[in-house]
Amino acid sequence: WRCSAAVRSSEAVRLPKAVRLSGLSPGWEDGCVKLGILCGGGPAPGMNSVISAATIEARNSGWDVVGIMDGFQHLIEGRIDQVRPLSITDVSRIHTQGGSIIRTSRANPTVRDQDAADPDWRLHACLAPLEQLGIGALVTIGGVPNTAPQLLPRPGFPRRAPSWPVYRSS
Repeated sequence: WRCSAAVRSSEAVRLPKAVRLSGLSPGWEDGCVKLGILCGGGPAPGMNSVISAATIEARNSGWDVVGIMDGFQHLIEGRIDQVRPLSITDVSRIHTQGGSIIRTSRANPTVRDQDAADPDWRLHACLAPLEQLGIGALVTIGGVPNTAPQLLPRPGFPRRAPSWPVYRSS
């Protein structure tokens, strides 16, 4: 993947930058970040509003944004084909729609399988697709399974990115 054109352009308007945390992967300092957004648990009011707000703020900061369809379901399966880019145009009017434009699922990567060789195989299975997609930050929306703090950062996820972007106004 490549950074948004606004990041590469010398004429880009520089908006407030994300609060930087020490030890972050390359790209956080120059604005080259790919944000993944997914919804977990059942559909709830406001999911589309959160998708919209996160996408608009990230895009205005020069980040690339992708929606991960059906929550953690495809990540647990190791699939990367159920991801769609999100632009400001895609999300600017979705706050009035019910449900989630990127759908949701109750697939929970934190469920342990005690009889498996790796009881946390679901959680570990999510890491490879996120790395393949180049996801540097992850926003999870919804109740169960809201696992971003457990998923990122982890020793097995080499980018060591925070699980949510934090902004300040000046």
